[in-house]
Amino acid sequence: MLEQLNKWDRELFVFLNNLRIESYDTFWIFVTNFKHWIPLYLLFFIMFFVVFHRKKAILTSIFLIVSFIATMGFTFLVKTMFLRLRPNNQPELQDLIRILQEPTNYSFFFRPCLRLLCSCNLCCAVY
Repeated sequence: MLEQLNKWDRELFVFLNNLRIESYDTFWIFVTNFKHWIPLYLLFFIMFFVVFHRKKAILTSIFLIVSFIATMGFTFLVKTMFLRLRPNNQPELQDLIRILQEPTNYSFFFRPCLRLLCSCNLCCAVY
C-alpha cells in the first residue's frame, strides 16, 4: 500500500511539474520565499492588538511565537534525523522534471512543510 502511494505521489509530482507554465514560475518562486511573508505576519500581530483585547492579544502573540519556535525546532530535528532528499535531487527523477531552484537542504517527511505547520499554528491561535 505504501509503495502504491509513493508511486502515485511520484507520478502526480512529475505530471504537475511537466505542465510547464513558465509564466507562473516567477510568481511561485516569489510566493515560496519566506521573507516575502513577513509583512503579512506582522500585519496579523498588529490586527491582534486592534481586534482583540490587550490581554488576549498578548497571550495569542506569545502562543504564536512559542509555537513557531517549537515548530522550527521540530522541523529542524526531523529533517536532520531522516535526511529525505527533495524530489528534484532524486536521481530517477532528474531527467523527468524541470528544476527552477537548486535547494541544498533536505525535505520534510510525509510531505508537510514548515509553512503548513506555521499556518496551522496561526489558525489555532486565531480560533
